[in-house]
Amino acid sequence: MAVECQTVHAGRCPTLQSSRPRARIRSLAAAHRRVSPPMSMEMKTIFQSTVFLAAAILSTCSAGDFGYKRSIEGIARDIAGLKESYPQLKDFSVAEHLHTDRHEIWYSYHTHKPVGRGGWTSGVPNPDEDGIWFYIDFHDPRSTAQIHTQPAVASQYCVGNMRLSFLSLEGTKTKSAQGAIWHILKKHGATECDPWSAD
Repeated sequence: MAVECQTVHAGRCPTLQSSRPRARIRSLAAAHRRVSPPMSMEMKTIFQSTVFLAAAILSTCSAGDFGYKRSIEGIARDIAGLKESYPQLKDFSVAEHLHTDRHEIWYSYHTHKPVGRGGWTSGVPNPDEDGIWFYIDFHDPRSTAQIHTQPAVASQYCVGNMRLSFLSLEGTKTKSAQGAIWHILKKHGATECDPWSAD
């Protein structure tokens, strides 16, 4: 075709060299205009969906992660801050008595082996007149451990989705620290458990 055209038109082929290429360019440009907007909208939709999904995941994680480690550490630090007001807490140490990996705090001061008592108090150190023993933890509400089922109480307290245990024995000649410790527990998230939540 090219040879025939060049012979007829003395080396020029306006149909192939001019009209058809320009028409082809116009055709491609028009096709690009038709195709590009849908592709751009599709990419925009995918990008927006990705952003919304990421935001939803982050929101869910933030809501689900109460921050139990931060809470139990804050409780321990605040209990340590009571030492000046409660002599029976003078030996309390965050480093020694906080067990972050188990979300647990336990402490005893001037205690002795239990004598002549039943129930949960027979399995823990009992305080002297000037002593104290207490135990705090966050645990699964379904736990059947004895320390989590005794004693029976009217109101259960929770921290996030976990159940709170706070057991305490105090000597008869001490200034009670229970109220101050309860205040600290509530400051760090302890609330009465939802009665409708499943155990």
